[in-house]
Amino acid sequence: MLPAKPNLFIQGWFNWYCRFALRKFFHRVHLFGNVPFDPKRSTIYVVNHASFWDVIAVNFLIHSRRRQPIYCMSDIVQMRRHPFFRRVGAFSVDRTNPRDGLRAIAYAADLLNRSPCSVVMFPQGKIEPADQRPIRFERGIARLMDRCPDAMVVMVTLRYEFWLDQRAELLMDLSSVGDKSIPAMEMQMISRLDKLASAGKEFGVGDQILLTGRKSIQQWDWSKPITPI
Repeated sequence: MLPAKPNLFIQGWFNWYCRFALRKFFHRVHLFGNVPFDPKRSTIYVVNHASFWDVIAVNFLIHSRRRQPIYCMSDIVQMRRHPFFRRVGAFSVDRTNPRDGLRAIAYAADLLNRSPCSVVMFPQGKIEPADQRPIRFERGIARLMDRCPDAMVVMVTLRYEFWLDQRAELLMDLSSVGDKSIPAMEMQMISRLDKLASAGKEFGVGDQILLTGRKSIQQWDWSKPITPI
């Protein structure tokens, strides 16, 4: 297992980059639902994994709205390919090695129990479409929650839609996890993703707009004359 080696300077740059990238490539970032945040209490974020953008989206959410030190479990293959991730709070897990999986869970539990922080988990273990059914979680998330009974558990569901703008819409939903059994959390994730899918069909704006991107072609004022160079 490769532990995280967070660097404050690199983390600051990465936080800036996440906001910059979302403003550049998305029309809006929508937030549906909300969960009270206690900065003095550690939080486990349970997130569906549908896209390359997931880590950037969750980092933006936590850094801008739910500020805590952020750690994220990541596959060891990606960590070896991109060692930079360790500097922004990622630590590895080798899913082909059960012992390494237990070490990673113990490491995450130690982080959560030592001082208030956020640990991001993608319990599906791989990227799957948001409409994939059924949803199946790996067992590591249950072991982590058992080791951290005082940590708050928050589910984050993500969906990406193209509506009437040149750029995509990022839909994010926050919900509290009450029943922490694996089947119940799988069903909760399906329910929250279905909610975002319904919003997407109706072009439904979120309860909050967390970020608005740069002007795209649809927002240009074509009535103004073009000044010759």
